Amino acid sequence: KKAKEEQEGTEAEEAQEAQPVTKAAPKTPVEPEDSAALPGMVEAPAPMRSLRGYLYKKSPSARLLKSWDWRYFVLHEGRLIWWRRERDFPSETVLSQPDPAACKGFIDFKLSRARIVPDQQNPMIFAIESVDGMWQEGSLKDMTDAQRTFEFDCTQSAHSRDEWMEALRSANQ
Repeated sequence: KKAKEEQEGTEAEEAQEAQPVTKAAPKTPVEPEDSAALPGMVEAPAPMRSLRGYLYKKSPSARLLKSWDWRYFVLHEGRLIWWRRERDFPSETVLSQPDPAACKGFIDFKLSRARIVPDQQNPMIFAIESVDGMWQEGSLKDMTDAQRTFEFDCTQSAHSRDEWMEALRSANQ
């Protein structure tokens, strides 16, 4: 009985240690709502979300009708960039390059505005299409796809369709 009580006591201590410790945030002064902004000040835009992970991307090839490729994607500073596999992603430094090394493709939302559209029949699929019907020069790795609508499937992705779409919409502002 004593051994059982000691074991229960130890388990309770371990459970207590595993609980996250929350600290009160330091109090910061709050500006009154009616305070006027200083001349020349502009409201900072919401920070762009970064996201990484695998998605299926529909192949553009007509001969591979309905073929989906499993690709590793990085959403960084307004660009969606993809590689064949995560191990093909060389390093963080390539993310700022105009045409990142070894990437299979990219969409630059700073050069072309896009519409992020959920598929109405399948809760795992969404599409990215140019708002203007045609991607601007330099906004895609392969400009022969200038009128293309990109389709993605989140099946087996670590992130939900809603997470991907929210992050892409944030990057597209």
